[in-house]
Amino acid sequence: MLSHFLRKNKEENPKLTQIKSYSDNCGGQNKNQYFGAAVNLIAARTGLEITHTYLERGHTYNAADTYHSMIERRSRSVNLYTPAEWYDLMGKTSRNKKKQIEVVQVTQDHIYDFHELAEKRLNVKKNTDGEAVPWSEIRQLIASPLRSNELGYRTEFKGPIKTICLNRVGRPVNALTYPLPRAYTIAPSCSN
Repeated sequence: MLSHFLRKNKEENPKLTQIKSYSDNCGGQNKNQYFGAAVNLIAARTGLEITHTYLERGHTYNAADTYHSMIERRSRSVNLYTPAEWYDLMGKTSRNKKKQIEVVQVTQDHIYDFHELAEKRLNVKKNTDGEAVPWSEIRQLIASPLRSNELGYRTEFKGPIKTICLNRVGRPVNALTYPLPRAYTIAPSCSN
């Protein structure tokens, strides 16, 4: 979804060169080697410098939380039976009636598999100083399209930027042409 959002914004604003994004500290969703590989690949393919900051634990409230709360409150007063009804409800939930929330219907075509890239093709274990990359302690990731074989990170918000050289010895990956596989080749089925 980040890739979709950035490509759309780049098309609407061709002069856009950098973007800052934020998320919570959830290691299973946002703070791991797969997300690092994804941010690096997206930066190379969109030409945007991406700085992704993880919000401080206990201070992770952001604007999206307000929308989630509004959607939850609104859904209590109606019966919703299909995904289409949820999309409609989400699209109509906004504080500003002139600017509605854009709802993107996610299909299997939007979901990519970064496991092979991160685990088999890239070096995401050690930084350029030979130290283990402390994924759980990272506070900020920095990906530049000018250095597509590197990923910067900070473990303190105002601390020094450390660098991960993503290319493994003898196995460079071209971020612009790497054939990223889709996570699903057919629509996932519903279980009982």
